[in-house]
Amino acid sequence: MKSPKAQKLVKEKFVYRITILLLAIWIIFLYQKNNTFKGNIENDQPPPKKDVGREDETKVPPKPLVQDVINEDSESEDKEKALIAEILTNSFKESKKLNTTKPKEPAPDNQITNSVQNEKVTELEELIQICRSLREEGKTLQSLKKLRAAKLSYPNESKLLWELHLTYEVMSLHQKSDDELNKIMSLGKEVAKDHWEIAKLKLTEQPAMGTSKKQQNFVFGTILESAPDIQSTGETVLVDIEIKSQLKTKPDAKDITLIIDFYDLVDDLKIQTTLSDQPEATWKTAPIDWSPGNSEIVQWKYRLPIFPANEEETSNSRHYYGFIARLYYKDIVQDIYASPRTLLEPKQSLNRSFIDNSLFPPSNN
Repeated sequence: MKSPKAQKLVKEKFVYRITILLLAIWIIFLYQKNNTFKGNIENDQPPPKKDVGREDETKVPPKPLVQDVINEDSESEDKEKALIAEILTNSFKESKKLNTTKPKEPAPDNQITNSVQNEKVTELEELIQICRSLREEGKTLQSLKKLRAAKLSYPNESKLLWELHLTYEVMSLHQKSDDELNKIMSLGKEVAKDHWEIAKLKLTEQPAMGTSKKQQNFVFGTILESAPDIQSTGETVLVDIEIKSQLKTKPDAKDITLIIDFYDLVDDLKIQTTLSDQPEATWKTAPIDWSPGNSEIVQWKYRLPIFPANEEETSNSRHYYGFIARLYYKDIVQDIYASPRTLLEPKQSLNRSFIDNSLFPPSNN
């Protein structure tokens, strides 16, 4: 659409040309009328003597006038074109300024970094799932190749190191398996988190002495028993127990039960059920999800207080002796562990068992 200035200019040019055209017609009309008038006079009077010089001076041909008009029109048209060109140029510059938009600012470095990290985490999780599937199908060598290739890109990922450990264990490459556990430990507890706790237990080289682990849904893994800590307020022992799920799907937590029995040594002669405080259970790998192929670690805290000497029942010398742990799935025993082993003899009384209620949600009944 033309601008108001351009429209005004076109109107002025049109009026200007019409005026010039009318003026030219009027001049031609006068010229012809003058010649007609002279012709009539010449017919009434004798022809005058020809005076070439005089005739050239008196005659005014129309061509010079028309040429002058054309020249003036041409100059005016050139000026108009120059003015129109200037208007269009200025209009183009203004339009360019208005249409110019600021370039998009690049995303902050932290957003780019978070996006890259999320992509790497997703990629690693997918790779681990593939390797687990291969291992469960018996394709341990393929799983191992993929894990070792991924380790070049993720050398400090505890999840990946743990999967390598499990694969080496299946292949009976125990030294390489321990090497991966040591690498997890070197990452530190803050970085490796749950895997650090599991690796710590594994490296104690104290395997569970329970029932056969074939065709069981849950089994005990490594179990770590601390030395008794005797203080003025009593005696404390910590027991870390690793529990492995051998299911291919996540179980219902209420179907899993862990029972532990602690025993005291009385007067260095008799073994009796403990009179300690209610043991405390703390899950080191919380939250517990029982994912296939993963382990969960629970820590039990045994505390035997110092009893007053005037109480006949507790006046005897008591110290920590050991414990028995039983693992159940849907009320069917899965594994049993005893420390020391002699506690599994049937002569021992089992009348003070402690059940870890944190394994399943409370009943709403």
